[in-house]
Amino acid sequence: LYKQLIKVTITDWKSISLNHPEYILFSFFLVFFNWGIELIKWLLTLDFINIKTNGSKLHSFMAFMAGILTGLLTPSMLGNFIGRIYYYERKDRPNIILGTFLTNYSQFFASIFFGILSIIILKETPWGFELNNLRFFLIGIAIFLLFFYFYFERIKVKKLNRKISYTNFIKLLTNQKSFRLKNLIYSLIRHFIFTLQFWLIFNAFENALNLDTFLWIWQIFLWTTLLPSIWFGKLIIRESMALLVLGSIGFGQLEILSTSILLWCMNLAFPSFLSLFICKQKQLK
Repeated sequence: LYKQLIKVTITDWKSISLNHPEYILFSFFLVFFNWGIELIKWLLTLDFINIKTNGSKLHSFMAFMAGILTGLLTPSMLGNFIGRIYYYERKDRPNIILGTFLTNYSQFFASIFFGILSIIILKETPWGFELNNLRFFLIGIAIFLLFFYFYFERIKVKKLNRKISYTNFIKLLTNQKSFRLKNLIYSLIRHFIFTLQFWLIFNAFENALNLDTFLWIWQIFLWTTLLPSIWFGKLIIRESMALLVLGSIGFGQLEILSTSILLWCMNLAFPSFLSLFICKQKQLK
């Protein structure tokens, strides 16, 4: 990212033209659908682990918003459970953590699935790999990850099986088999939505209203998901990957950077800022 940015002058930034501002407005509108689906997944998790909040949806919503904030400050948004458990009693926290990890995994799988689908359809990656044998390998990875998601409890790990909280969680999964499927479906829909957001913002600057660009964006999220990050929801990592992927097919660097940064501001910075005002401190006995 640094190597690309040092080549850019102030004149270059001024030369960016916003051709379709309405696309940015529509993308911002989709923020509420994006996080609305994640909220549905959170409410499904609470219902799955049978946690009652005295009928208060506001309580659940505040916990959800706190999760967005703590997720932003941890690698790959994995710390969203930290903000959530703060609003619940200690006895409920193990199930909340495990349930949140499971929903996070379903979102991880969605990124992998659509990314692999993009590679298979486009028959191309930014690195120009030969895909004759790679396709079967990628399909194998997707099948393995999907199998693990639905049947991970069959893998016997002594240390885990001795944990009462883990065994109780597995019992809940056994009794409510539809929970994982519902979460996966919502995760796939959510992934499609934030891909659409990226695509719309990018087309506000560029003329790329085609399916191929949409598929390349899936690869941005695939490679970003696989790379480690420190915090801020993979800020810098995603921008670098966007430059690599979309730059490899001839799009402008500044348009790519502007799109990625705007999407980060919409989907992460804006909700996190709101959470500072929505979340209230709650002391637990």
